Amino acid sequence: MTPQAANRLFAQEPSNSCRFMSTVSILSFLTLIFICLPIGADSANDCGDRDALFRLEALAKIQTLQVDLLSHNSATETLERWCRRWGQSKSAIITAEQANWVDPQPTAEIREHLRIGPEVQLKFRHVRLKCSEMVLSEADNWYVPARLTPVMNKTLESSETPFGKVVKPLGFSRRILSADLLWPDFSKSERIPVTSSSKKYEDLGPPYLLFEHRALLQNAHGMPFSFLIERYTRNLLKPM
Repeated sequence: MTPQAANRLFAQEPSNSCRFMSTVSILSFLTLIFICLPIGADSANDCGDRDALFRLEALAKIQTLQVDLLSHNSATETLERWCRRWGQSKSAIITAEQANWVDPQPTAEIREHLRIGPEVQLKFRHVRLKCSEMVLSEADNWYVPARLTPVMNKTLESSETPFGKVVKPLGFSRRILSADLLWPDFSKSERIPVTSSSKKYEDLGPPYLLFEHRALLQNAHGMPFSFLIERYTRNLLKPM
């Protein structure tokens, strides 16, 4: 990708879901691309610091996924595309494994984002979004059942269907509130010798959670109905 092509890519009118990108710097993402351009596969063997190169590759992969998530309304569909691209199965299906957690009380900030008072019932759902048996993200979801249909509420309570698929008929949009990298000092990580390319990401020793998004889902009329905290795992760096 040339600098001119990159400029054209990011000069396009952004969707509502990717207007907030202060913590995912486009400039740093492009800089990373330009740094990696001279370092192709043929020159990797000549690189004196292969673990640093692999960290750059890992960060590029993370940032590519972040841009994709920030520019689409459905995280589930984005992860399914990711799973098809990097996994072995071309018919990748994301499932939502529910955890039986004690429902945490929603904060006043969450209720403010959802435009509801303390008298309005909220439901909580913690799920692990999985491609096959690999957990790609863990999500906390506070949603307003009164703003969903009875069928949607029943499906959410009784199935492993991801939230985004259940509420798709609402024609929802995704508003990003924050996006944070949880591996900020990856370049300062302890150096571990890399012995084979198949083990390169395992050798990096990344934390289990790589980055976090906070988002608000709104229906076609702009009414918010779900507050999400999504944390994405290091399994996204592995072959699936």
